[in-house]
Amino acid sequence: MRKVTILHLVNLVKRKEQEALKRAIKYSGDAVKGGYVYKFAKDEQPIIAAYVIDEPCDVVVTKVRLSKQDNLLIEGEVKNDRGCTYIIEPSDIFAGQMDFITGQIDTVL
Repeated sequence: MRKVTILHLVNLVKRKEQEALKRAIKYSGDAVKGGYVYKFAKDEQPIIAAYVIDEPCDVVVTKVRLSKQDNLLIEGEVKNDRGCTYIIEPSDIFAGQMDFITGQIDTVL
């Protein structure tokens, strides 16, 4: 019998969230050289919890990208320090937060 840990379950949730976001970007994003991109309107930018430079903070997501190699990148600004864009790896996003991004993408899946 396989031992299931909380960490295993958290990673499973994060993986499922990434798969859903990738599908949404492919469906609703713009095809660009190298993959797909979805840009959020200013009044529709989701706010998520993530690590930026090893510090937990609220991030305002401005754009999500999916490369042809199926790599997911999230672009955003720290909520309390707007003006500097960061590239955020999916592994730096707290479990359960990526769903806020997917929910803001206008899609019917």
